[in-house]
Amino acid sequence: MKKNQFRHTFITIILISFSLSTYAWMCPANFNQVGVGDSVEQVKQQCGTPVSEKTEMREPNGPQEWKYFILVSQPYQLTYTPGFNAPPRATIRMTVTFVNDRAINIMVEEQSLTSTSICGPTVSTGDSQKSVERSCGKPTFIQKQNDSTTKPIPTTELIYNSAPPNTFIFEYGRLTTRR
Repeated sequence: MKKNQFRHTFITIILISFSLSTYAWMCPANFNQVGVGDSVEQVKQQCGTPVSEKTEMREPNGPQEWKYFILVSQPYQLTYTPGFNAPPRATIRMTVTFVNDRAINIMVEEQSLTSTSICGPTVSTGDSQKSVERSCGKPTFIQKQNDSTTKPIPTTELIYNSAPPNTFIFEYGRLTTRR
């Protein structure tokens, strides 16, 4: 019984150490680690002085729907609907729904898609708002949650010189993500 208890304890310790390391990143210039929840000062202490530091107040990024009305000058074939061709010079409506800056749904003429090239470059679920805007331009309408109780979020970015550059992003002074 003692042998099995030791084995279970050992495996538990290993699994916990692996799960904790999934929320840690290596500093670009050395082998020190920083993790989610670390303060700006802790990251600077571990990774050194950044090449660039930027602090700004960012509006909370709640759910949004971007609506596009795209003028198609030649027949556009919807690949999943056999026989449907838009007439020449038709206006096609596309809606992209975002949550936390990522596209979670794309609707073209009331049909849900995982990707489309109606704007030119392909737009897919999982794309960022900047990526969709680069592909399709500014939307005709943006519908977002109107919540007057949400306050701007203080956001800090520390950029470290490496190939490619590493950017640590902080909200309310705590590390949240790395790009």
